[in-house]
Amino acid sequence: MKSSRELARQIIDEWEGGYSDHPDDPGGPTKYGISFVTLRLIRGRATVADVQELTKDEAITIMVEQYYSKRFDDLPACIRLHLFDASINHGPRRAVKLWQTALNKEGKALTVDGIFGPKTLAASRMAVEAGVNGIANAFADERIRMYVHIVVAEPSQLAFLDGWIERALSHRQ
Repeated sequence: MKSSRELARQIIDEWEGGYSDHPDDPGGPTKYGISFVTLRLIRGRATVADVQELTKDEAITIMVEQYYSKRFDDLPACIRLHLFDASINHGPRRAVKLWQTALNKEGKALTVDGIFGPKTLAASRMAVEAGVNGIANAFADERIRMYVHIVVAEPSQLAFLDGWIERALSHRQ
């Protein structure tokens, strides 16, 4: 089983890349998936130079500490990666809400509260036992719906839509 650090490195290598400063990115300058806004929240203060100087190892540590849940360890590798990636991309609470919504569409009856508690874990295990493809695909679909909602609400985010959709689709089984 890959460690959370190995999964974070995989996400960086596949999706996050190096430094960017897109004018429409509300997080500001970003490196290895860690935005200026996130870095400032974590450190208490940060500059653009701090983002530029961020190392991959520092980004991995931030991702694991801020976005990975130990409860993910009880799930198959493909689902762990998908949930971790969504937590980085959407924030942990929103990612879990999307996961719970996907589980509910697969026949579960969870409260969509963004908390990955024992009920969500139990429903996750049942969904995976029923077939990992169904829940992985339902979760990817929920992520895509969220991306479209973001773009409808804020058209400047259209610049990112194709990449976001490709990212979500990469987790389909």
